Amino acid sequence: MDTGFWKSSPFGEESIFHPSWEEKRRQERQVLLKTGKIIDVVVTKGNGKYVNQYPTQDNLLPERYTSGSNRQRTYSVYIKVSVIVEGHAEAIYIAINNQYKRAMGCEQTFEIKVPATSSEETINVKVSLTDFMGKEVYDKKEYDVTIDSSGSVIEKKEVEEKKDDELTLDIVRKIAPACSQNDISKHLNSLNQAISTYNIDSYLRKVHFLSQLIYESGYLKYTKEQGITENDYKGFYGRGLLQLTLKGNYLEYQQNCGEDVTSTLSNRQKLEKPPHAALSAAWYWNKCNMNYYADNNDFIMITAKINGGFNGFEQRLFLVQQAVKALSQFYDEKISTSYLFRNSAAYTNAVYCFAWGLWHDPGLNKSGCKKDTQEALDGYKQMLELIPDDYNVHNRYNVHKMEIFNDLKDEKGDVYIEQVARKRIEGLSQ
Repeated sequence: MDTGFWKSSPFGEESIFHPSWEEKRRQERQVLLKTGKIIDVVVTKGNGKYVNQYPTQDNLLPERYTSGSNRQRTYSVYIKVSVIVEGHAEAIYIAINNQYKRAMGCEQTFEIKVPATSSEETINVKVSLTDFMGKEVYDKKEYDVTIDSSGSVIEKKEVEEKKDDELTLDIVRKIAPACSQNDISKHLNSLNQAISTYNIDSYLRKVHFLSQLIYESGYLKYTKEQGITENDYKGFYGRGLLQLTLKGNYLEYQQNCGEDVTSTLSNRQKLEKPPHAALSAAWYWNKCNMNYYADNNDFIMITAKINGGFNGFEQRLFLVQQAVKALSQFYDEKISTSYLFRNSAAYTNAVYCFAWGLWHDPGLNKSGCKKDTQEALDGYKQMLELIPDDYNVHNRYNVHKMEIFNDLKDEKGDVYIEQVARKRIEGLSQ
């Protein structure tokens, strides 16, 4: 059957009707509807009248037998909402305190009950431009409007729209109860800005970004490297919630954000405060392509790249698990937090394999991971599988300062990590 044309015309010719035309009309209509914009919403008063009221749904309610002088009294006022629209609008829906009515033309009138004991009342006004059936919304605005007992408007304040999955103080506290309310409030808006600006916009991306950032900043407490002086790194030491370090990174971020963060101490200190503390962290996350590893739920590789090793590995993992729970309300996905080294991209990197061995090695004092002989052996052995014959990396992770490897030092005092791996494999295998 040819679904493109109907061929049942009584004239023996193909009908001129084509289903794609209807689709084209639908698309054109949607494009037209999208031009509709709410320019302003005008709220004015109508005529009010004084009434006594008491509940009448149940004659046995105590209020039914309360004297008239003691019953709750309200003013009934009339509020008119007029909508100024630019472009095309098939229908306009208006709500006061979530009671919706379709606009007659571009306006609608509502009756509002105002307690007689209150000189002012705040009402919520919502306006939506929709299709004819009111199903799809093309533009909307929301206001909190303060009126007096006569219905006159005292103040009209637009309510900023919030995304359903925006971070809130409560969400961050659920991820990390150790964060203080003050520190969360300080960075909350710029964290949402950073997440939006640098496309940290999925369940997994937010889980991994937030868990690493919270740990690296000491639970949002620190925005600069501790125990450091202005002479270290020539003044370009770690700043921001992910500790942006070195002049090259500062200059790149400066070019990206369009603001001077390098020329003076006060300019560099911008990275220690909102919004740059969060924005610089998200910029660095993006620069290192961390969204790619987050999309693959590769917690081990993310930790290795952010930290350089596996300091705080178990605490970071706990934060990931907490973030999964806290953000699950927004996403219909299941995320596993059981991570295997063999499944990580870190397993293909010789230095990270060496680090995995060091941090899990029961005979060494690297902290942050649970000590596990088999995990340590897996790291050391995989490193040896990956390295070429002329591999000459030395002194990584300060192995040259560990007394246990003094016998491996050459005449310059260097310790080659290949030799460390072979020594530890022998020691752990006994």
